[in-house]
Amino acid sequence: MINILTIKEIHKAYIKNEKKIKVIENLSINVKKGDFISIQGKSGCGKSTLFNLIAGIDKMDSGEIVSCGIALKDANEKTLSLYKNKKIGLVFQNHNLIDEFNVFENIILPKIIEGQDNLEKINRKALNLMKILEINARAEHYPSELSGGEAQRVAIARALINEPNIILCDEPTGNLDIKTAKTVESLLIDTAKKFKKTLILVSHNPEFANKADIKYELIEKKLNRI
Repeated sequence: MINILTIKEIHKAYIKNEKKIKVIENLSINVKKGDFISIQGKSGCGKSTLFNLIAGIDKMDSGEIVSCGIALKDANEKTLSLYKNKKIGLVFQNHNLIDEFNVFENIILPKIIEGQDNLEKINRKALNLMKILEINARAEHYPSELSGGEAQRVAIARALINEPNIILCDEPTGNLDIKTAKTVESLLIDTAKKFKKTLILVSHNPEFANKADIKYELIEKKLNRI
């Protein structure tokens, strides 16, 4: 299997109160296509920083990240925009749905941003995802009318609509009750497997993280396989 993500000797630090705070040091990892990996660690250990680097939201200080064939460090804004909208699907702790859009409109938003105008094909994809994620009855409802679990399913559908190579999740069930979290966890894992997507989970929830095929813990600025 080929590597869908290669991280090689990356470093990242921030300046706080005129002091340099090192968050990630000499971190390397290879992720193959179709892998389900989890990255655990205590709050403040750098998990979200690593997430942002993989997502192309932030830049590393040194090292290399090649994701879906794109070298992120040297990528221009146009390439990064394509990467974030097409190559990866992001699911955050907060669903980040647009209140003025209904469920269907929120799901197809990445397609609108991409500029696709094949409405029949878009509708078919969205309806299929809603059916798989068991939210098809909510298509015309607005975020304020959804439960937390339903809203997060919409976020997952939105992340999948552009058929990304990688689904990248940062605490996707962090705001949900235990029962709802378990449902969303199962749907996320099953949907990723159904569409043969690489799933990268960043979480401090060991019960969810331990469901991954490959597990890492971020300790002392580096990843250790567990």
